[in-house]
Amino acid sequence: MTGRLVICIAPTEWDGAWQRYHEMMRRLAASGNTVLVVDNLYRIMPALPRSRAGAVRLVRKAWEVIRRMRFTPRWVEPRLAVLTPPVLPGLLHAVTSPLLRAALRRFAATRGRPVLWCAFPAPGIDALVRALAPALTVYDCASAFGEDPAVPAAVVEAEARLLRLADLVFTDSRNLWEHHRAAHARCHWIPTGVDAGRFAAEDRRPPRGAQPVVGYVGTVHAWLDVDLIEAVARLRPLWRFVFAGPLRERAALSRLQSLPNVELIGAQPHDTLPSLLAGFAVTWIPYRITPFTRHVFPTKMLEYLAAGKPVVSTDLAEVRAFAPPVRIAPDAAGIAAALEAALEDPDQGAGRDLAMRYDWAAQMAAVHRHLDEALAAAGR
Repeated sequence: MTGRLVICIAPTEWDGAWQRYHEMMRRLAASGNTVLVVDNLYRIMPALPRSRAGAVRLVRKAWEVIRRMRFTPRWVEPRLAVLTPPVLPGLLHAVTSPLLRAALRRFAATRGRPVLWCAFPAPGIDALVRALAPALTVYDCASAFGEDPAVPAAVVEAEARLLRLADLVFTDSRNLWEHHRAAHARCHWIPTGVDAGRFAAEDRRPPRGAQPVVGYVGTVHAWLDVDLIEAVARLRPLWRFVFAGPLRERAALSRLQSLPNVELIGAQPHDTLPSLLAGFAVTWIPYRITPFTRHVFPTKMLEYLAAGKPVVSTDLAEVRAFAPPVRIAPDAAGIAAALEAALEDPDQGAGRDLAMRYDWAAQMAAVHRHLDEALAAAGR
């Protein structure tokens, strides 16, 4: 697909942690499409903070959001613009939603019927579809929203409406694909890809004899198994456990911060991740096993593998297809033993070969093929 206008309803602010939709939108723009990303502020309305540090982070984030609010886009790349409107819940949402729809209609007026790409089932999405009359409505589903008790009911209801409206559905995980494909004729599994060459280029081993560093890259959120992390950190007190990623209030941050060999270094620029991974001796995915994480495809796993790093994970359903080379264990003792084994056997040639199958170029080729087929079927 090329020469189209793509309007993306994003799950986070564009300047936040790098996610699947960032990569897809950048690559669609690089393919000759004009892309407008709408920061969906409804999605990022936080819960009340439970600590002074959390309150400070909330105030800072709120100021950054308010400072960027506008109904005109800012161009961040030659063919990619970002719109940060004041999309808020309650009565304010009722006022601002028509203004947002009008702004999007103005942007689309000289660019033709858009492809509406929903990376998040925003409440009011059906009104947006009616207002824009898109050539194609795409739902890129990356989460099992109905399995997360913290997700507002309005979002779960919006997803049900979006699934009925969508011409095309992509899912991040195989289990999400299994869940949705029975109800949708054009539902395809497109795992989050990896820029394999970029991560392989930074491959290097920490020096032998150095203190082992076990690394995690990704959001520090409620789905991390803090009991397991605490137990493993105590079983291996001479190791360093580094967590690189945004800190969320729903995570048990105080417990993690109290461990002397655990470091929370916060969000890191996406461009620095290859060099960050190069300093890890082994990587891990210490997620809790829940109905929600049953549908989670851990996006950083492929980057770990592409960087030549051993990977150890809890028994996530979506990880099983990658074992081996990924090592899976059910509990703290098993995870600690698997990490030890990975340190002794760090050759991850097989991991790099596996990651190459999911290179973003191949993933986006499949996306373009499905988009072209859906547009042709719709006669657009």
